[in-house]
Amino acid sequence: MARALYRNADIYLLDDPLSAVDVKVARHLFQKSIKNYLADKICILVTHQIQFLQDATKIIVLNNGEMVQIGTYTDLLASSTSFARLLDDIHQFEQQHSIELYQQQSIISSTCSDVDEEMLALSKNIETKHKGTVKSHVYAEYLKAGVGIIMGLFIVIILSSIREGTSIFSNWWLAKWSDDESYRYRILNNCTNIQNNNNTVWSMSNAEWSNHRNQRFYIYCVMVFILVLITFFRSMITEFMFLNAGRVLHNKMFRRLIRCPIAFFDINPVGRILNRFTKDVATMDDQLPVDIYDFLNVRTVVLVGMLNPWSFIPAVISLIGLLFVRYCYAPCSRDLRRLESITRSPIYSYLTSTIHGLKVIRSYHAEHMCSIEFFSHLDDNTRANHLIFATNRWAALRFDWVALSFIALVTIFSVIVRVTGYRYLSTADIAMTLSYSLNLMGLLQWAI
Repeated sequence: MARALYRNADIYLLDDPLSAVDVKVARHLFQKSIKNYLADKICILVTHQIQFLQDATKIIVLNNGEMVQIGTYTDLLASSTSFARLLDDIHQFEQQHSIELYQQQSIISSTCSDVDEEMLALSKNIETKHKGTVKSHVYAEYLKAGVGIIMGLFIVIILSSIREGTSIFSNWWLAKWSDDESYRYRILNNCTNIQNNNNTVWSMSNAEWSNHRNQRFYIYCVMVFILVLITFFRSMITEFMFLNAGRVLHNKMFRRLIRCPIAFFDINPVGRILNRFTKDVATMDDQLPVDIYDFLNVRTVVLVGMLNPWSFIPAVISLIGLLFVRYCYAPCSRDLRRLESITRSPIYSYLTSTIHGLKVIRSYHAEHMCSIEFFSHLDDNTRANHLIFATNRWAALRFDWVALSFIALVTIFSVIVRVTGYRYLSTADIAMTLSYSLNLMGLLQWAI
């Protein structure tokens, strides 16, 4: 049937091609192939299935190889008693068969009254997508597949907190060392003020100052070395956890796949299965280990709040703005990514089918027709990707405005605290505050 359609001929002679398939497939082939695709062609169909006679433009009734009647469905039904009797006999047989089938279905439905919507959608060969937020049990199952829920939370939260705390302390120590250098050599400006606890730096002798500087240097080197070790250890552990989670989930999915009945592969095309084993697994292996670091990078707000507690006020204001933008952005982004995943499956399915039938396509010169259908699937996926990038840019602009507002408010509060003398802020403290606040713009793209 497919090879005949590839020919794109003017006249088609079909010798009962619907007899070797079931009723559902026969109806689909008749509606899509014969009735729609061959609507502008001359099609002669030989069949015993009279349920399709109503759509025929002209009917020829044969008996022992001879034509006994010819006409439309309405004319034959009105003029021919034998044709009407034949239809009645077949209809009576179909009604009796449908009654028996209904009784069997009623017995089955009495034991299982609730029909699962997901199975109903699968029976229609439609790929479904979830709605709403990602459930908490999904994250729990992912951590459980890695190294366990408790150990996973310890690695993700505790190690990241220790690493961020070490990074904050090392930067703070470097800032204090810079202040000591400024006070020692009296590099004073409008942002530098004399504080009593730094008078000892001035009064030190050269030997004492050298020892003090060496102490600062050695402690800073130790902190950097510890930070490198913690970062390396955290990276190794988290990569092992995420890769192990991906391996466990992949093997679990593969074991279930090879134990599925044949009906599962009749319902789900190859592209849908390949999509789960390629893109979804690649996301677990490549994207999640990187995004988790940015999500847990909260040192900016913590450090700014430690240096200037008044900065928690703009932090709360910025948090409200971020939650509002997230409320508008997150549901749309989730649905678009699910839609992109669904539109990717037909591409894999069509590529697989094309490769298997490449000889037939080339022999019947159907390359152009197959290219048009493939590009239609590709366009659907490209539209979803374009919408994802558009919504990301929409959210990025608003996140940058929120981050800019946070930086501006932090700067204003730092100046107010500095001028009023409520809290001492050195030049290094102000510089470190602004430096960490500027990093907030890139952080918000992933944390939200």
